[in-house]
Amino acid sequence: VAAAGLILVSGCGGKNSRTEVHRISPLTNQVDEITVTEKSPTSLYYETIQKMHKAMREQKPTLEISFEKTGGANHYQSVESLTRAIDNDFNDILEYESFDFIKDIQKKFKFREVYFNPEYILSVVNFEKNSEPWFFYVEDGADFCYYQFIKREIDIEVNNRKYFVAITPFDYGGFEYSDEKVLPCFFQKFENFCKQECIVSNFIRFNPFGKNTKVFKNYMDISFVQEHIYMDLKSDIIKSMSQRKRLDIKRGLEENFLFSAEDNLDNFYEVYVQTMSRINANQYFYFNQNSLKKLAKFTKIFSILHKKQTVMSVMVLEDTLRCYYFLSGVRDGFQKYRLNSKILYYIAEFYKNDKEVFFLGGGKGGLYRFKKELSNK
Repeated sequence: VAAAGLILVSGCGGKNSRTEVHRISPLTNQVDEITVTEKSPTSLYYETIQKMHKAMREQKPTLEISFEKTGGANHYQSVESLTRAIDNDFNDILEYESFDFIKDIQKKFKFREVYFNPEYILSVVNFEKNSEPWFFYVEDGADFCYYQFIKREIDIEVNNRKYFVAITPFDYGGFEYSDEKVLPCFFQKFENFCKQECIVSNFIRFNPFGKNTKVFKNYMDISFVQEHIYMDLKSDIIKSMSQRKRLDIKRGLEENFLFSAEDNLDNFYEVYVQTMSRINANQYFYFNQNSLKKLAKFTKIFSILHKKQTVMSVMVLEDTLRCYYFLSGVRDGFQKYRLNSKILYYIAEFYKNDKEVFFLGGGKGGLYRFKKELSNK
């Protein structure tokens, strides 16, 4: 069972820094008391985390922790409204209407990136088994660094102690920060945290449109995997395609086929599961339909219909400036109509006046060559 998300906020110990510990209770619809302290030592900080974990293991519904400071204890709550839902896999997940603390962080971002949105990680955490969402935030004066990740249990125990890995939520992630000078403090805090939590590795799939990854080489090993393809929606889309794809698009759809920008999850899921079965996909990619339903706020479904039946469908992930090719499927027997190129072109045209980029991603072999023919970007 995935526990509710924990939020950690840690200052760097400077004059204008602060240390906060936030915990959302997985057992109730309430938020535990939150205490702000000035210049709390690291040992006290981790002692607090240990107390929180002990309370969670003992199934205590609430936990109050208070550290005194000049003028008395300062208590406040960050969440106005919080609801709890349990999906068909019996995994706990948090949903909320207003999350002031996260909203305050997001105001510091240049734009609202879907992969840095806390609601996104809460929606996809059930893609991973034995996992829980974590949020790590360091603030030092006016500077900050924010990182959200999934803590996943691994099948290794030493002296009856469990171990974990930190991974990027499906599909991309990384760090959002205000200035490079906060990074040494952030990674020192994060390394200490990983040791405390028995996290033995941290695997990140960096968002290609995120910050320059070179600045992180001082703190982790970074490897280039492959190029990714995107369609520049502010340029001539057709001109960026290969000649073969241009001709394919100009031919259009055959009789009785129709493009739709208003399909539903049930139709999408039917053709998606058929496709996963046909290509013998890894079991991981058989995502639970209820888990996909939680993504409704961030996604839109496009389809090609044949005589009113969905025969190809694409789920697109949206954020402020970009849209991402997320998942897709083709109904058995309709592969021969070569609908992939057409539907992706129609989707790009749909977003042309609203977004800057339609991100297609990478892939291997034929999949990568197919995407490369759709755009030279």
